[in-house]
Amino acid sequence: INDELRQDGNTALLMFNIANLLTDINQVFSLEPGDVIMTGTPAGVGPLHAADQLKMTLKGATQDFIWETFVKA
Repeated sequence: INDELRQDGNTALLMFNIANLLTDINQVFSLEPGDVIMTGTPAGVGPLHAADQLKMTLKGATQDFIWETFVKA
């Protein structure tokens, strides 16, 4: 948030594996390319404020995926 690292986690720490989560979700929703699935939050969660800049990075096996957005007023 605003160029300050607030959270850092690893999918290996999830209670359920990714394949099972995707299978369950896909039974209820149609997943499309670019969809983001939020599975919970590692330590460091806190409030967001208007105009906060957010950057999320998913470190993949061969490349990183980065999303940037902001909090509307």
